[in-house]
Amino acid sequence: MILIGPFASGLSFRVNHMEEVFAALPAPIVFCIRIVNGMGPSWFLLQLFVLSLVLVLFRKVDKKGRLSAWGERCSIPVLLAFYLPVLGAAQLLYIAYTFRIGLYLLLFLLGYYVFSHDRVQRSLQKYCILLLAAGLAAGVAQTAVSWGKPYQAVVNNWLVMLYTWLMILAILGAAGRWWNRSTCFTSRMSTRSFGIYYFHYVPMIYAAWFLSEKLALPYIMNYIMTFVFSLASAVLLGELFVRIPVLKVLFGLKKKDKRKDKKKDKKKVVRVDAPGK
Repeated sequence: MILIGPFASGLSFRVNHMEEVFAALPAPIVFCIRIVNGMGPSWFLLQLFVLSLVLVLFRKVDKKGRLSAWGERCSIPVLLAFYLPVLGAAQLLYIAYTFRIGLYLLLFLLGYYVFSHDRVQRSLQKYCILLLAAGLAAGVAQTAVSWGKPYQAVVNNWLVMLYTWLMILAILGAAGRWWNRSTCFTSRMSTRSFGIYYFHYVPMIYAAWFLSEKLALPYIMNYIMTFVFSLASAVLLGELFVRIPVLKVLFGLKKKDKRKDKKKDKKKVVRVDAPGK
């Protein structure tokens, strides 16, 4: 946040004339405000950190693993019924149109205690086509109802949340059924995706601002060029920072260790002493 925030908030402060608003405050306080204002993707990492601490408390209380055992028995009707607590959680602790603490806490715990089980995943895979159909139908309905309304007015609407929940179930099932495979590209991305996620933000907002303010291009071109530029910049920054020891540690980047991979491959070799063994 300290390294990324000031760069991201520089544009925000400039566009919204926030330098004038905070001119009377001491420089250290303004710097802290800029860090928070430009946190970008860090908001999600911050929330995950807090949720992980809550999970520690749940694990201490549920030492015998009853919650996990109950979660494994959840059937499709039970998973669909979770829509009601999900809808209720969406209304709790919703802060600054970003931190949806009640909703994310429930989803985080459901992911840990329910969706982590192979049995639950197999059920979702079996019914993923029906779930996709229901989710798309709900998506069309919520689009028709919400069209033209401000985000804040509809984000926690019952129909929007129904669409959200159905599509979560559908995508989990479809991904497990059709896309659960590894390629050279996905293996590479598994070591680089975090860097792309984190470093795309600053190039993206500056590219979007420049294209929309300085060039009179069609909107679709703005989207395409912003996407290409931010993705390319994120990849380059990730490849650069992963080679700088201090920055690699600060940003939590991983460089693939070929020696460890070779050791793992050796361990996987099974000796066969006789036919049929």
